[in-house]
Amino acid sequence: MSARALLVVALSLGSVLAGCNRTNLDATGGAGGGAGGGTGEGGAGGGTGGGGAGGGTGGGGAGGGTGGGGAGGGAGEGGAGGGTGGGGAGGGGETSCTPWAVDEQRGTPLDDRILGMTRDDKQNVYLVGFEQGLSGVTNIEPDGDSRGFVEKRSPTGTQLWRRIFNTAGTDTAERVVVDTARGRVFVVGRTSGAFRGQKNAGKFDLFVVALDTEGKLLGLTQAGSKRPQHPTALALLPGGDVVVAGYDDVYVPSNYVESVEDSFWGRFAVIPAGGMKKINWWQAETPAPDSFTGVAAAQDGSGALFVTGVAVGGPGQGVFVERLDAAGTVVWKKILSKSTLDWVAGVVLSPAGELIVAGSSFLTLGKQSFGQQDAFVLKLAPDTGKTLWAAQAGSAASDWVTSLDVGPDGQVYVSGMSPGSLLPGGGGSGAEEPFVLVFDAQGAQVRTWQASTTAREHVSALAPDGCGGIVIAGHVEGELLGPGAGKEDLFFRRVAH
Repeated sequence: MSARALLVVALSLGSVLAGCNRTNLDATGGAGGGAGGGTGEGGAGGGTGGGGAGGGTGGGGAGGGTGGGGAGGGAGEGGAGGGTGGGGAGGGGETSCTPWAVDEQRGTPLDDRILGMTRDDKQNVYLVGFEQGLSGVTNIEPDGDSRGFVEKRSPTGTQLWRRIFNTAGTDTAERVVVDTARGRVFVVGRTSGAFRGQKNAGKFDLFVVALDTEGKLLGLTQAGSKRPQHPTALALLPGGDVVVAGYDDVYVPSNYVESVEDSFWGRFAVIPAGGMKKINWWQAETPAPDSFTGVAAAQDGSGALFVTGVAVGGPGQGVFVERLDAAGTVVWKKILSKSTLDWVAGVVLSPAGELIVAGSSFLTLGKQSFGQQDAFVLKLAPDTGKTLWAAQAGSAASDWVTSLDVGPDGQVYVSGMSPGSLLPGGGGSGAEEPFVLVFDAQGAQVRTWQASTTAREHVSALAPDGCGGIVIAGHVEGELLGPGAGKEDLFFRRVAH
């Protein structure tokens, strides 16, 4: 369900591209696939994780076990985007670079979307989403036999490998983070089916996958209840575990609503012998809808988590950010707006460990308001939640923030959608168009980009490419970079350079 659709519910009660190394993680097989290189293509694995590895000009080795997994990567934490917390990514400030050079629109005859994106310390980009789905059918999207995917691309945009998550049910990949210090890639998604060795507990379970940086499976676990889970954020803990945050969708078992949205978070770990396991789980059960939209993990060893969310009703109603200690107890909670029409897209950490929060509000949170619902960015002190600076930008219409990221120099990148113009001179087509806002480390707005196309383009994630440009990704209806394959095609492209 889209963020706006979620708000409405709460208030009312390709074709498969031939990529380098493709692996199918399905209900009958584990993961396979090794690392491809040159013009070779990796083999596909089956069973519990075997798989060949391609290399050179086509040679192939053998993979096996329960997923194998070499470690790789330098040092540092994975980046953040689309409500994903943890370390910062991206950037400005590099003295030499090779810019992103691949803009692409692709799809199947059905619906395809990119839902999340992040970068590692070598400027490789990781994209997650789904393909072959059906949108607009139910309040829980997608429907049908969709399959999730994660793909790794080089700093210039060349596809390095691609992995598919496919059961007999509906599957998506929602968010991705990279642990470069340990050579791991984590993906969280949803499934209405069951992966091998797992059981489905309800309509939609969440699943967490650990891969190495070459795409080999390290572990997969599936968790859920009778209510449909909807993970919205993923953060990396200093010790290598990950935290998932999100909410349960409205649960309608037959012809009545049994429960509304309830927020949750859970901690998951890679098992040294292979596999993954759930460490702990926290679930809200409130009479009014509430949902977590973002999560970030403190990197100072305190075990603290920072979550953002929206609560509809009760004493804590509104848009909020809160700090949790290692046991999950609320240390402080800051209400950003008491309006349930407002929105917070997520939280990330600055290079110095401060909180960066972005969203949309009818209030004046910065120096001035610009129209109806403006985009806002706040920097908060992690110990107290005190506002260190507040920035606001917008058009004369309503501006809806969808994702945020922060660079190593502290610059903040925000994406969103608006029917109005955020550029000097005003105007606007009246149709929702994507925008990107860039703020420096002190909160001054330094760049604005906005699309002007006839296609219906929705941006769900962004990441700076390290060469002064920004890569955005999402889905589009119509012709953006080429003929459309279905109703919704996925896309990614470099802008604001």
